[in-house]
Amino acid sequence: LSLMRYFEDVQQTCETHGITDEAQIVKWMIYYVVQSEEDVFKGVSDEAKTTVDSFKMAILAEYPGSGDDSKYDWADLEAVVAEYTKKTEWTKEDVGAYYRAFHIRATYLIKSQRCGTRDANLLFLRAFPKHLYDNMKLHLVKSADDKDRPENGWDYVKVRDAALKWVSV
Repeated sequence: LSLMRYFEDVQQTCETHGITDEAQIVKWMIYYVVQSEEDVFKGVSDEAKTTVDSFKMAILAEYPGSGDDSKYDWADLEAVVAEYTKKTEWTKEDVGAYYRAFHIRATYLIKSQRCGTRDANLLFLRAFPKHLYDNMKLHLVKSADDKDRPENGWDYVKVRDAALKWVSV
């Protein structure tokens, strides 16, 4: 569970129970944190404990890299590709698992403007072995419109669909 998700969960629970005072919400954030982290949460300044936002900022400063901005980075996307590049034979299950792992990370990076759609599309293709890529390319070229060109990177959803036509069960 990420820290941001933890904060959201406690805030939502407090709101559900009619607790709107920010100092009280912070109190519950400290109360419900796992025991091993309790000293860190209690140790922030009293001033930081007066508002939810100042408390979050103080806690996030204690846990570098734990904010939403660092959920995934380009290296995470490349790691997924590298893991699947090792496969020489693919099944439909492999294609689905690869797509899901890639899609989660790529969507996050694109939405947070840390990766372009074209870059993600081009990267997605790299995992497939040449024999599979060649068959997929035939399908993709045949079904392409004017803006769908290999150098622009085929939409990775279309690549997934083309892969599913050529892999074994």
